[in-house]
Amino acid sequence: IQVNAGRYDEAVPPLRRALELSPDYPEARYALATALMRLGKTEEATRELERVEQAQRQMLEERRRTMAREVLEEEAKAKAAGR
Repeated sequence: IQVNAGRYDEAVPPLRRALELSPDYPEARYALATALMRLGKTEEATRELERVEQAQRQMLEERRRTMAREVLEEEAKAKAAGR
C-alpha cells in the first residue's frame, strides 16, 4: 500500500520485516526493490531484484522437474496398463 501510494520511506521497514519473517516472499522482495529504487538506493535495489529473479528461476526449474516427473509417471502407468 505504501509503495503504491508513493510513500517509499514508510514502505521499506515493514517490507524488510516481512522478508525477515518470510524470506521467500517474492512480492515483498519486489516491492522492497521498487521502494529502494525510487529512493535512489540503486545498488541495494539491484541486489533485491537479483534475488527476485533468482527465486523466479528456481520456481520455474522446480516446475519443470515436476512436469517431467509427472510425464514419466503417466508414461509408466500407460506402459504398465499395456497401452
